[in-house]
Amino acid sequence: MKAVKNRWFLFFFILFLVYCSPSEKQSPSRNVNDSTEMITSPPPPPPPVMMNDDHNESISPVMMDTAVTRSVVVEKRIQKSITAFPVPIDVQPPTATAKASINNHDRGLLAYDIPDTMEYRKWYNVRFRINRDVHDTVTIVSKLSNVTVHDVKVSAVMEVMLTDPHGAFQIVKSNDDRQAVDTTEYTEWVYDIFPLKGGKHPLHVVVSVVINGIGKELVYVDDVWVRTSIGKVVAYDTRTFFEKYWQWIVSTLVIPLIVWWYNKKKKKKKAVKK
Repeated sequence: MKAVKNRWFLFFFILFLVYCSPSEKQSPSRNVNDSTEMITSPPPPPPPVMMNDDHNESISPVMMDTAVTRSVVVEKRIQKSITAFPVPIDVQPPTATAKASINNHDRGLLAYDIPDTMEYRKWYNVRFRINRDVHDTVTIVSKLSNVTVHDVKVSAVMEVMLTDPHGAFQIVKSNDDRQAVDTTEYTEWVYDIFPLKGGKHPLHVVVSVVINGIGKELVYVDDVWVRTSIGKVVAYDTRTFFEKYWQWIVSTLVIPLIVWWYNKKKKKKKAVKK
């Protein structure tokens, strides 16, 4: 009896071991559980974010890569357009010599003689003079009456322009606008002015230094106002006309008028006698 109990005990103990021992069929479930654990695991952290100081906006690395790519494309297009449309040869920046000459002007004198009062329809002579010696104030003003003198920058080549913005004068120039200026004597610009309107009108004066034939720099700009008188001119023209054409006036108008008056008076005398 005791031996039978021992056998049943041994039998149940073996079944218990078989039931509790891991089997090969349960290994796939572990893999499934493992895969489930991998799927349900938390996602990786997001990429770092950089802050834009200007607008307090976040910029991700993806946005940065996109911006860099666009800038590279734009730069390539600009380089391609520059290659396709080169800068003309005649449009060049100033050379080092030209820049040096701009900053190292000589000092000289500008003198001009423009009458402040003119008569209507009468020619006037206007002169501009430029030298390269600020101490020579005697020679530059010689034989000028209504003279104005200014200390200005000068160079080897100067440009003087006299214009009429209102169409009140006829201007005839005797020289080129640009002339060379020597170091030993002054250079002169001569204009003939003919007033066309009465009243007060400006003459626009522009003086420039010419830099190596490339460009120019303004050194003096002014409006000189001139008053044109008409009344005196009318009286002067009337007197001049009689002085010039008195013989024609006498022979054409005065003598026939005297003859007509004498004949009329003679007829009246005859009528009274009858």
